[in-house]
Amino acid sequence: MVGAGGRLNFRKASAFRNSNACASPSPKTQIGGACDPNLVHVAITLDVEYLRGSIAAVHSVLLHSLCPESVFFHFLVSETNLEALVQSTFPQLKFRVYYFDPRMVRSLISTSVRQALEQPLNYARNYLADLLETCVERVIYLDSDLVVVDDISRLWTTSLGSKTIGAPSTVTPTSPTTSPPLSGRTSGFRHF
Repeated sequence: MVGAGGRLNFRKASAFRNSNACASPSPKTQIGGACDPNLVHVAITLDVEYLRGSIAAVHSVLLHSLCPESVFFHFLVSETNLEALVQSTFPQLKFRVYYFDPRMVRSLISTSVRQALEQPLNYARNYLADLLETCVERVIYLDSDLVVVDDISRLWTTSLGSKTIGAPSTVTPTSPTTSPPLSGRTSGFRHF
């Protein structure tokens, strides 16, 4: 992970290609436009401390997606030097980097039991509507400490009804709401 000169780097990922069942990407998507309505939008934070987890999360989304070329990533950063790392690791990835100014929330954060909760970037998800392009009407936010084990488009197509936010219930490995991958169930998912 740490290369020559102390720079962070990861091995270049293989190209992830859509299956034949996927719609062809529109010309806007091919040039990197985030406003294509056929895209699945995923937001995730990138910082040096949790970079390995974020890269693993991106890889898991692409690996399990039937249509990885239709996934657009929105990376929230408070350090501006990580874009080149993402580009070198995932050369075909459709993404945009958004700078989140830590000063926006620093004075609002109280000390907590978990040091990670004291990091301003942890609160960037609350500002997604202000940071992303106005054409992005829906986005899936992923924490940097998870791995996706199913096609993210299944979550993307989950109806929220008239609700604004959907989130998983607290699920443990022994919880009766835990759903195995590809089970076809969405139990454990709540709408707010």
